[in-house]
Amino acid sequence: MAFLPFPPGTLLHDPSTPAGAVWNHVLNEVSRAQGYCGQHWGYHIEEPGQVWYLVDWESVEAHTKYSTTPAYADINEALFPLFAPAPPAALPRMFHVRFQGLSGVWDEDAVKVSFFYMDNDRDMPATKTPLVAAALEQVTLLKDKMIGGWALEAMPSSSKDDRERRLFVLAQPWNGQQGSTMGDDKEFTAVYEALNGLSIHNEESTLRMKR
Repeated sequence: MAFLPFPPGTLLHDPSTPAGAVWNHVLNEVSRAQGYCGQHWGYHIEEPGQVWYLVDWESVEAHTKYSTTPAYADINEALFPLFAPAPPAALPRMFHVRFQGLSGVWDEDAVKVSFFYMDNDRDMPATKTPLVAAALEQVTLLKDKMIGGWALEAMPSSSKDDRERRLFVLAQPWNGQQGSTMGDDKEFTAVYEALNGLSIHNEESTLRMKR
């Protein structure tokens, strides 16, 4: 997953614009990489200008190997002049998530993504960590097209502080209604009980997906 900060109003989905032509070139170049399995992208509704770019790789090693190629250097050289001037915290961010199972969620018109940042090293009792992990993983089995997985790198939250935390990412189709991502269904009772009272920082974002 990569978060890319473009100026608000940048029309990446329109290849007839200068930025759109560069973005179309990037998508085509990445699709030819060895180990590439698919890609999706969308505009962040709450933060106009931010684009989320998701690439499915055969393995982390395949992505790491691609990041050392001249082709990767070329697309970075093309993209970076398009990014909005921003403080270091808002610069492009990228991390890997191992999602569980298969889901067509990224093919939806809009997707709600939740980030669960866990203070498992300091604030969360060690005996609770497996319970929380199991609870979050169980969520992905309870709703159609919902998908979730653990980030392979520790990540700082965007709004709390700079301390890196263990991160679980949860995504599901969004219908425009407000409310909890997980909902109030009875089958989520065990999930809420496992999370109750623990130091978990939750952030949500909504994506308008493009093809």
